[in-house]
Amino acid sequence: MGKPANNPLQNLQILVLISALLNAKIKLRKWELKMSEQQQNSILKLAKGSWQYQILKDLISSTTITNPLKSLKGKARNYSSRYQASFFALLLRIEKAGYSITIQSGPLGGQWGSTYTLVK
Repeated sequence: MGKPANNPLQNLQILVLISALLNAKIKLRKWELKMSEQQQNSILKLAKGSWQYQILKDLISSTTITNPLKSLKGKARNYSSRYQASFFALLLRIEKAGYSITIQSGPLGGQWGSTYTLVK
């Protein structure tokens, strides 16, 4: 990484640039959230079971979710590999329906902390 700027004006310019980039990203997220009720219903129909249905509702409402396997509790944790297969099957059905899922790896590069974003 480069040397930090000692010039206060340069630091201010960097902060303004970062702020502009963040604002652009927020506007993009608001644009992504605009989805007709018909599109929402078509996505929700892809769910097979209540767990997948809740995942899709979360994706529609916020467009980005963290790995849903992290939220498994109780006896469901004993079946995490089946839930994982179910989740990946859901992602495939979403892609086949014409939507795109962007996967961002977690902070350590693994799947556990990854995020999933729904994009049309």
